Amino acid sequence: MLRSPVPTKPARDATRLDVVTRSSSTINDQLQHYLCRSLIHNLPFDIQISAMDPVPVIPPPAGGSALPFIVPPPPSQIPPTDANISNAHDYVMDVTRFRRTNPDLIADVDYADAVRYESTVLANTEAAEPAWFQPALQIALGPITNLLNTIQGRLDVFQIRQTELIRTISKSINSDAGTGDNAPLQIVPFPDGTHPSDFVPLLPLLDTVGSVRGLTAQQRGQYLHRYYPNVNFVGVTLEQRVRRLFEALGCRARA
Repeated sequence: MLRSPVPTKPARDATRLDVVTRSSSTINDQLQHYLCRSLIHNLPFDIQISAMDPVPVIPPPAGGSALPFIVPPPPSQIPPTDANISNAHDYVMDVTRFRRTNPDLIADVDYADAVRYESTVLANTEAAEPAWFQPALQIALGPITNLLNTIQGRLDVFQIRQTELIRTISKSINSDAGTGDNAPLQIVPFPDGTHPSDFVPLLPLLDTVGSVRGLTAQQRGQYLHRYYPNVNFVGVTLEQRVRRLFEALGCRARA
C-alpha cells in the first residue's frame, strides 16, 4: 500500500494476501494440467505435492528508496496467476505515479527493479514452463521408465529365445534336405540374431546346397566367422571349412 502521499489500496492488498496463502490443492491442479498438456492426453498421473514442499516463486523488488512510500507486492508464483500479474503491473504504476510528483525520492535503480519484476512475471506466464515442472516430470516418469526398461529386458530375452528357436527349426528342416546342388535349404540366422539377408548383396543367401559350394573364399570366410565367431580357421583345409559350414546349416551335404 502507499503510505504517503498516494492513497492506500486495501482491496488489492487483500488479493495479494490471498495469493500468498494459496492451498496445496491449487499446486496439484497446476501439476496435473502441465503433465496432461505436455505429455499424453488423459494419462492418469497420480502425483501429490505437499503443502510443506517449497514452491519456486519470483521474488519481489527489494523496494529500496521506494520502500518508505510504496509496499512491494508479495512473491509471484510460477506460473503467475492473474492476481500476480495485476500486482506486478500495479506496483510499476504506483512507482511511476509517485516518481512523477517526487522525482528526487525514488532512485532510477529502484524504478528499474519494478519494471524488471513485471517483465519477469510476464515472462513466466503459462506459456512458459514452471521451474518445478521438470523435477516433477522426472518423478512422474520414474515408474514408466522402470516399466519400459523391464519390457525392454523381456523383449531382449524373447528375441534371444526366438532366434534360438528359428535356428533349431531351420537346421532341423535342413537335416532332411538332399545333398545335390539343387536341394533347397532354409536360411539359418547367425547366433547373434542377425540374418544373412541383412548382408545382401555382400553375402549371397545360402538357400540351396549348391549356393554353399559356390561361395568364394572371402564369402565362405565371412560366413564361417559369423556362424563360428570364436573359432580360428587359420590352417583349416577347404574341405573342412565347407563341412563346418554345412554343419552350421544343419545339412548332411559335404563339399
